[in-house]
Amino acid sequence: MRSGWKTTLAIALLGLTAPALLAQSMPTPTLIVNTRCSVAQGYSMDDVLEVARSMSFDGPDAPRWIGYRVPVAGNGEMEPNQVVRAVRWENLAHWERYVRDSVDATRSRDSNASVLLDQMLDCDEGNRSFMRDWAIDDQGNPYEGGMIDSTLSTYRVCELKPGNTVEDLFNTLANINAEARAEGDRNHRGFSQRWLGPRADAEMNSGIGIRIIGENGGALASYLDSRTAGSGGTPEDAPVTNCGDRMLFRSHTVHDGQEGSCKRTRKRPLPEEGPEPPAPSHA
Repeated sequence: MRSGWKTTLAIALLGLTAPALLAQSMPTPTLIVNTRCSVAQGYSMDDVLEVARSMSFDGPDAPRWIGYRVPVAGNGEMEPNQVVRAVRWENLAHWERYVRDSVDATRSRDSNASVLLDQMLDCDEGNRSFMRDWAIDDQGNPYEGGMIDSTLSTYRVCELKPGNTVEDLFNTLANINAEARAEGDRNHRGFSQRWLGPRADAEMNSGIGIRIIGENGGALASYLDSRTAGSGGTPEDAPVTNCGDRMLFRSHTVHDGQEGSCKRTRKRPLPEEGPEPPAPSHA
C-alpha cells in the first residue's frame, strides 16, 4: 500500500484527485486554547478527570469541548506529570464572553469542585496557545461519536512554508484523508495554526499542528501500523516544512457540547469523602 506526503502530492499534481478537491471547501475555523498543566503531588490524572467531569458546563456561552491530553510519546518538552488542557470555542469573542460573564457563576455553582481542581492542577495560564483550528471533514467519528471518554491521538508540529497558505495545507490533507476514508477509516483529522501566543524562533502565522484523533485507541493504532515509514525529511513539494515525528497522546474528554455530537452527559458526583487537598502551589 502506498501512502504518505509524496504519493498523495504526486497524485494531486497529476490531477487525479481534482474532483474531490473541488467538491470540498475549507470550513470556517474554530478556536482551540491549549494550556500546559502539572498534576500536583498526591493526585493522579484519574483524580483530575473525576473532579473535572463533576462540573457543569451548561450555560449559553459554555465551551464546545474540554479535554486533557496526556503525553505517551512526547517531544522532550513535557515535564513529568504534565498534561495539556484543550478547550474548543467558536471564536475569540465566544471565549471572551465566557471569561467575562460565566466564570464567576460556574465557580459559585461548582465551588467545591473548582477549588479542588485548582489545587490538583498547576496551569501556566499566562502562556496559553490560541490556535485557529480546521477539521478536514465531518466524516470522522472520534471518541466513537461521544460514546467513550478516552482515545489515542497524534500531533505533528510543522511550519507553513513561505508562499503557501492554510488552504494549500487543507487541500493536501484532504487528499490524504480521502485515501484513508476509502479504506474505511473513521479517525478524525484536522490541523491548527498558531495565532496568539508566539514561540521562540517561529515566524508569524507559520506554526502548524497536524492531528489525528482516534475513533478509539485501537482504530488509531491500526491506522498507524498500516502506514509505511517513507523516506526521511519533509518532502520538498509539501506546503509545510520542518515537520517532526508524530507525538502520541492519551486524550480524555471532560465536556462535549459540540453540535452534532452525542452530547453525552459526563457530569459525575464527587465522592462524599476524599483525601485532604494539598496547599495550592500558586496564587
